[in-house]
This record gives sequence, structure tokens and C-alpha cells, in this order.
Amino acid sequence: MSPKVKNRLHCSIAGIGNLSHLKNLKCVAAAALVLAAALPLFFCRAYAQSAGEYSAVPDTTVVDGKTLNLNTFPDGLKYYDLTPGTGPTPRMGQTISVLYFETTLDKKEVDGSDLHGGAPMDVPIGVRDVILGWDEGIQGSDSIPGMRVGGKRRLVIPASLAFGNNSPTPSIPAGATLIVDIKLVAVK
Repeated sequence: MSPKVKNRLHCSIAGIGNLSHLKNLKCVAAAALVLAAALPLFFCRAYAQSAGEYSAVPDTTVVDGKTLNLNTFPDGLKYYDLTPGTGPTPRMGQTISVLYFETTLDKKEVDGSDLHGGAPMDVPIGVRDVILGWDEGIQGSDSIPGMRVGGKRRLVIPASLAFGNNSPTPSIPAGATLIVDIKLVAVK
């Protein structure tokens, strides 16, 4: 860059030289508008990229070192029966007793029976006392059998059937897909 151009640039930036103060203010205002318009786009993109690591819904799961294909409910909930149960299947409105372990896709534990003393948790099923992915994944659907007492099922719950973008706790990122291993202990 020539010394003449460099000096002009320096003078313009410093607010001296050929440009009046009014023109400088207009330049600053225009730059502020451009920045104000660009920042939300930057942060939205950064959020989308960071949320992506928590929101993908995998088609496989790893059990005992083996990669296995997940079964899929029509709405995107995925599951794999780790241990089939032999007891009764819960119906809407019944109270069930479960042991569970819940993680994000990066294997970070966010909830589980061990965090609540290790005892089974009792919840009514099918009445929205738990997230939709639990209700559906435990009860089953017209085309997918529900869990049976004694069974253990891995649920891969997309954000739309979990907490969406309204995370109840900082340990669950907004838009997170959850992986839950549930053992159905009893139907009461």
C-alpha cells in the first residue's frame, strides 16, 4: 500500500482529512447497522452448529461392543429392546415402576435412578407426567409392541418428543436428543 493511500485511510479512520464529521458519523452508523444485522445471523449459525451435536437422531446404537440397528416409531422415536420382558404391558393411566439412565448423544448423564437414590421411580404412564418419548416408548403403538415387565429398552428420543428447545436444566442442551435405558420393574 502506498504511503499516500495509507495516510488517507488513517486520516479517514481517525476522523480527519477530507471527510467531514457528519460523513464520519454516517459511516459509523452504516457500519453499526451492518454489524447489527450480521450478529444475529452469526449467533444463529453458531447455535445451530453447536446444537447439531446434540440433536442428530442416530439409526444405530452400540450394545456390548456391537453396532445394532434401531427400530423406529412413525414419529421418529427410535428404540432397541435390550432385554425383552415377559410380564404385562402397561396401559394408559396405569402407574409403572422403572429404573432408568438418561444421557445426551455425547454420553453425558443428565438423569437417572442412580441420581435419585437408586430406587425405582413410580410414574403414571400415558398422561403426560413424563416426556412424550417415554410415554410412547414404554406403551408402544398400534404397530410397535409396548414394553413388558422385566424388559429393558433403549429409547433414542428426538427433541420433539423430549424437551424441544425448552430444556428444564442446564445439563440438557436445548434441542437435545436423549438416550434413555429404561427397565420396566412393575405395573401397579
